[in-house]
Amino acid sequence: MQGCGAPIVRNGGFRFSSRARPLCFAALHSHEERLSMKLVATLLGIALIVVAVMYFMLPADSLPGFFPGHEAGVIRIHVKHGVVAAVAGVVLLALGWFMGRR
Repeated sequence: MQGCGAPIVRNGGFRFSSRARPLCFAALHSHEERLSMKLVATLLGIALIVVAVMYFMLPADSLPGFFPGHEAGVIRIHVKHGVVAAVAGVVLLALGWFMGRR
């Protein structure tokens, strides 16, 4: 069996096997897809950890307006929002780490 894109000698010249190419590109695409999914999971995990820290450190009126839980004039901390964001961030970081092990 020939390797990925192994040259075949025909008529005195080299030509790459067309039969092996789709398999090679599929393997490359699979690797790139896994790498991009790992990157997305890791970046989302880091972003959610940052959001969790913001929920724990800032009162509700100091949160950005697009955050769930933003309330003008309220000085309490949204602990539940922070816990959910932290757990989701840790899960995504673990998923990114696990995807990198394969």
